[in-house]
Amino acid sequence: MGIINSVSSSLYNDVCWKNVIFLKKWYYGQKISNLYSKYHPAVIRLIKSSIDGAHKAGIFCGMCGEAASDELLIPLLVGLGLDEFSMNPNKILNSRKIVNMLDKKECEKLAEEILKLGTTSEVEEKLKEFNKKIV
Repeated sequence: MGIINSVSSSLYNDVCWKNVIFLKKWYYGQKISNLYSKYHPAVIRLIKSSIDGAHKAGIFCGMCGEAASDELLIPLLVGLGLDEFSMNPNKILNSRKIVNMLDKKECEKLAEEILKLGTTSEVEEKLKEFNKKIV
């Protein structure tokens, strides 16, 4: 159970970056890191899959790192069912403010819509559009 919690809580930092590092090595140094984005639909689906897997096993799922405090991602992460956000102390107050302005049902609807999108730019645009409504 501790191992799964570790995987779930570090999913953004470890899983995504390890995939990027693997791909960089796999393609023998070709410059592909510019293709990485935390808004990429595949990354979002990976996060959703990890959250669902943890919940299915009865495990609480948290996220640490830069993405957990990203103002655009917070509503999506709430909608995906993330249980806990861990971040640098200087990001806590603003992130708490955002979370307190959110309606969980609206965030779940946002997540459903975003999971249907196919490009990073579509995801970013949808998140910006949603965040304009809550600020």
